[in-house]
Amino acid sequence: MTRSITLRRPDDWHLHLRDGEVLKAVLRHTTKQFARAIVMPNLKPPITRVALARDYRERILAALDPGEAVFIETILRPLLKDFPALKVVLEHITTESAADFVLADTSGRLGATITPQHLMFNRNAMFTGGLRPHFYCLPVLKRERHRLALRKAATSGDPRFFLGTDSAPHFRALKEAGCGCAGIFNAPAAMHSYCTVFDEEKALGSLEAFSSLNGPRFYGLPPNEDWVTWTRTDYLVPEDIPVPGGATIHPFLGGTKLAWSAS
Repeated sequence: MTRSITLRRPDDWHLHLRDGEVLKAVLRHTTKQFARAIVMPNLKPPITRVALARDYRERILAALDPGEAVFIETILRPLLKDFPALKVVLEHITTESAADFVLADTSGRLGATITPQHLMFNRNAMFTGGLRPHFYCLPVLKRERHRLALRKAATSGDPRFFLGTDSAPHFRALKEAGCGCAGIFNAPAAMHSYCTVFDEEKALGSLEAFSSLNGPRFYGLPPNEDWVTWTRTDYLVPEDIPVPGGATIHPFLGGTKLAWSAS
């Protein structure tokens, strides 16, 4: 049984950080595990101009610690044909058809990110013993056959699949509401979860490619030059992440133990 694995530090190619006090509260959970990230611009109001993006980048840097099928057929396939030099990423894929579409592509211009929640759970997780709002995200968790197809794709070593957590924090009160927000805040347990999945699939040898190499290769960037060792040591996911002002954010798998920790 593998007791530890050393990887190049991974990147997160699909991340939500929000803004203000939430940004300050959640950012460290990403920076502890990942070297780089593509941060989504869907703030309120959204980032729609380069100047706004620059300002948001500065706020992120200031918050650092010191130191699927119909869409594919009607939009995506024609898009790839009409723009032969365009690279396209299917963000946080959730279905077997999306994985199959990527696998069938021969252009070298198509990639896909996969989240930990879609690798670990199917749609039953949202309804076991009642409604579970902290498993509600968009795209929603799918049937078991889709989860299994995603696990096969992620652990295959295929360079077109890479890590993207889609970590999306919301205040606990806004998740546990009559009209709860969609989004799973998985940053505190992201790599711990991916390690668990690849371990279960007996594919730890493919984890570095998925988490640390495939994304940089797709985007034409060098891989990170620092390394992280993950060991088979229990990690207790925090129950809640406090935010200044009294609110809290409940993370993915909060209060439960995972079998892998960074050493």
